[in-house]
Amino acid sequence: MAAEWWPVSIEEINSEPELHALYIPKYMLHGRLVPYDTPGASPLRVGKAKTSVRQWPPCGQTLVYRYEATFLACHAPVEMMFPAYLLPNSERLLLDGIQRAVALALSGVPFTLKVLSINGPIDVGALPDLMHWQ
Repeated sequence: MAAEWWPVSIEEINSEPELHALYIPKYMLHGRLVPYDTPGASPLRVGKAKTSVRQWPPCGQTLVYRYEATFLACHAPVEMMFPAYLLPNSERLLLDGIQRAVALALSGVPFTLKVLSINGPIDVGALPDLMHWQ
C-alpha cells in the first residue's frame, strides 16, 4: 500500500451513531458468523456486532469484555486511534481494533476516536474483504 501512495484521511468520531456505522471484518449469514468469502455473507457494522459477540471465538469474546470493563472503569472520555479503509459513500472498514471498537459500543462511555482511512481502490487485490463493496 505504501508504494502506491494512497492518500490517508483523518476523521474524528465522537458519537454513537458514527461508531455504530463503522464496518468490521466479520461477516454474518442467517444469524451466524461465517468467513468473509462465504456466498451471501454480509459485513457487520460495530452497532450490529454488539449482539453477535457471543458467537465470536472465546479469545475474541474475552478481549471484548475485558476492554468493556476497562472503558467502564475510566473516569475520562476514552481516546483511541483506528486504521480503516475508505469504502464507497464515505463509509469505513476498520482494519484493526475490532474488539476495542465493539467494547466501546457496548460500554456506552464518552469517547473521541481518530480514524485514519486509507483511500485506495475497491479491489480485492488490495484487501480481499473489499469483495463485499465491488
